Formats: sequence, structure tokens, C-alpha cells
Amino acid sequence: MEDKNIGRAIAVAAYTIVVGIMLMVLAGCSIHGPMDRPYDPDPSRGETLFDQIPNWEGEARKVCAGHIPPEERKPHQTGRC
Repeated sequence: MEDKNIGRAIAVAAYTIVVGIMLMVLAGCSIHGPMDRPYDPDPSRGETLFDQIPNWEGEARKVCAGHIPPEERKPHQTGRC
């Protein structure tokens, strides 16, 4: 009888440790660290993912040159649009 109680105590302790480790990993992933890209939103300033949308004001039209032959493109233009 005592062996079953020890076995259960070990199982509960192991389960608690595993759940604790999982919670620490999840909490670590949710902390906002440094931004990966310059256009990533900064949550400390109240920015959201909606603020990450690039080329709001027609900038894509200035950079996109997929319809222009490569030799006629300006240095800042790209064929990828």
C-alpha cells in the first residue's frame, strides 16, 4: 500500500514539474523582446499588427517595377511586386 502512495506522489511531482516547465516556456515566448525587423510594431508604444502594413501611401507603386525591363529599372526598383 505504501509503495502505491510513493508511486503516486512521484507521478504527481513529475506532472507538476512538466506543467511548470511548459508554463515557463509559454510565458517566455509571450514576453516582447527586441524587434526582429524595423517595421515590427512596438507594443510598448501601443502599436499593433495593423500598424505593420507596409506601403500605405503608394510606396509600392514607386518600388514595383515588374512591368519594366530589368535594364531600364532604377536602383531602388525591383521586379518582385
